[in-house]
Amino acid sequence: MPTVKIRDVKIFYEREGAGTPLLFISGLGGDHQVWAPVVERLKDRYECIRFDNRGIGQSSRPRSGYAIPDQTQDVRGLLDALSVSQVHIVGQSMGGMIAQNIALQRPRLVRSLVLLASSAAMDSRSNHFIRSRTVMQRRMTGYEYFQAIVPWFFGPEMLSKPGFVESWARRAADHPHPQSINAFSQLANGIAKFDGRAQLKDIRQPTLVMVGEHDILTPPYMSRVLAEGIQGAELVVFPGLGHMCVLEDTNAVIEQIARFLDRVEAR
Repeated sequence: MPTVKIRDVKIFYEREGAGTPLLFISGLGGDHQVWAPVVERLKDRYECIRFDNRGIGQSSRPRSGYAIPDQTQDVRGLLDALSVSQVHIVGQSMGGMIAQNIALQRPRLVRSLVLLASSAAMDSRSNHFIRSRTVMQRRMTGYEYFQAIVPWFFGPEMLSKPGFVESWARRAADHPHPQSINAFSQLANGIAKFDGRAQLKDIRQPTLVMVGEHDILTPPYMSRVLAEGIQGAELVVFPGLGHMCVLEDTNAVIEQIARFLDRVEAR
C-alpha cells in the first residue's frame, strides 16, 4: 500500500500511466476511487496521481487539521515526495478549493487547473446543508443517510432511473473506509471558512471550470465567479447534470478534460 508521510499524517496514493503528471483531488466525502474511470481513459497520455484526503479512505485520520490550508500542505508534500516538478491538477468541489491554493502558493508547480463543481467561496445555503449532514450522520443509519442526500449530488435524469437511489446509497453505506464524523465536521467548517475570491485574479495558469446545470450544492453561479475571476478561464456547463457530473456523464467530463489538456500541452 503506497503511502507518504506528510508531517504526522500518512497519505495513501496511487500512481499510474506515463507522461506529464496529472493530479486528481477529491471533494468532501470522496476518496481516490471517484477518479477510477477518468484515470483509465487518460493514463495512456498522462501520469495519473490520485490519493485519499486526510480523514477518509486509507489515509490517516488525525484528530484535527482539516482546514483547506492543512489539506493544501498535504498535497504539496505529496507532490514533493513524488518529485513532481510540474503538474496538471483536477479538483472536484472541495478539491477545487485546494487546487486554487496550490496554484497560488506554487505557481511554477501547477501547469493548469481543472475546477469541477467547485467554488471560490460557499454561500450560506450550501454551508448550512453541509453542516446539517453531520447531524444526519449521527441520527441515521448509513443507508438512510446516503439515501437522504442523493438529491444534492445528482441531476433529475439520474434520480429518475429505477433503483439508482437505492443502489448508490447502498454502495456508499458499504464503503470499507468511510470518512469519520469528526473529520467530516471539521472539513465542513474548513470549507465554510474558505474564501479565495479576492485571490482569483492572481491565478495565472490555464484554467477550465466545469459544472452541472442542476448542481444545487455548488450552483453554476459559483463556477461563473471562478471563470470570470481567473484571467482567460473557460467555463463549461453540462446540461442536465448535478454536482457529481463526473459520475453522471463520465464520458462528457473526460472529453472536456482531455480536450483542455491537449490544448495546454500543445503550447
